[in-house]
Amino acid sequence: MLFPATKNATGSYQVALELPSPEGAGLWQALCAGAIIMNISLFAFNLLVPAYPLDGGRMFVDMLLVAGVGEYTAAKITIGIAVPIGVAIIIFGGVIFQMVTILVGCFILYSTYKLWTYVSTGTLLQHPMFSYTEQQQEPFSGPVSVDPNQPPTKQPAGVQMNVGTERLNTAPLSAKV
Repeated sequence: MLFPATKNATGSYQVALELPSPEGAGLWQALCAGAIIMNISLFAFNLLVPAYPLDGGRMFVDMLLVAGVGEYTAAKITIGIAVPIGVAIIIFGGVIFQMVTILVGCFILYSTYKLWTYVSTGTLLQHPMFSYTEQQQEPFSGPVSVDPNQPPTKQPAGVQMNVGTERLNTAPLSAKV
């Protein structure tokens, strides 16, 4: 998809992160080239900046958890990295007078503050990024109870399920006419 759009915008299959000159290209080509550059830039920023609400930050947290770092320690490391990045983005946006850049920095700081409130109140395992780890760390030690009126639950270790001789009612439902 990128190469035909680049060919359309610049007249060549060579991918270059520069806008064509306005004299040689029409408005449509300049718009396509600008859209391609903007999408590639947003992709790189979102993926490579390790600040929490961005994908790079989520991958960083996942790498910490896979490496065996505890949830609270991983959250504190993430906060320690995301806050300076958010402040730097706000300062950079102020220097180049870009309101959207300043808002992105504020969004990073706000999301990091919300993560900090989870850490400081001791409810980190309720945060969406860390809630799965508690479920994964519970050892599965028995069969799953099957009760149609209750959600499936794990049995504690050493408890046997009593399998009764009751049969389920499998009679077909009759339609009333």
